[in-house]
Amino acid sequence: MVKFTEIVPVQKIIGRSLPPLCSDANLRNNHMQYDFKLSPWVKFKDYKSLDDCRLPGIYVLARFDSPPSSPASVTAKEIVYIGETTGQDIAKRLYQFGRTAFGRFPAHSGGSKFSDEFLDKRVCEQPPDDLYVAIMGVSPAGAEKASVYIKFLERAAIWLFFQKYNALPRCNSI
Repeated sequence: MVKFTEIVPVQKIIGRSLPPLCSDANLRNNHMQYDFKLSPWVKFKDYKSLDDCRLPGIYVLARFDSPPSSPASVTAKEIVYIGETTGQDIAKRLYQFGRTAFGRFPAHSGGSKFSDEFLDKRVCEQPPDDLYVAIMGVSPAGAEKASVYIKFLERAAIWLFFQKYNALPRCNSI
């Protein structure tokens, strides 16, 4: 968990200052690894075991051929979706993702896209064994500030992924 009051300076949020966005060369060469304080990867079916799942924050979904051995990162090539939640906790949002992705109930656009892309729009009894999640819970210190911060984190994570692969995660859209 990251306490919002502990990370007001941008340097503490992501480990350094944000890069300037003044030139194409700067965009191409700025593949720095920021320090998002993500939980370890767990199988999607086990997301409720994550300590901070009852907080708002960001979550990262990835598909791995074998259990991941490296720490969770917002630039892992296996990532299929990066999301956020501010008005509810991460567990509830992941439940909505699963209900949409595996049950085809409309509640989550990323879940719908996951179903379309990876499950051929089929209803599944269980999440796929290769689907993992990592989260970063944010302890709110004022709803509006926490919401803005969480939305920043999600966009920064998507931006870093995009910088590295010149593409969005497969289930994200603009």
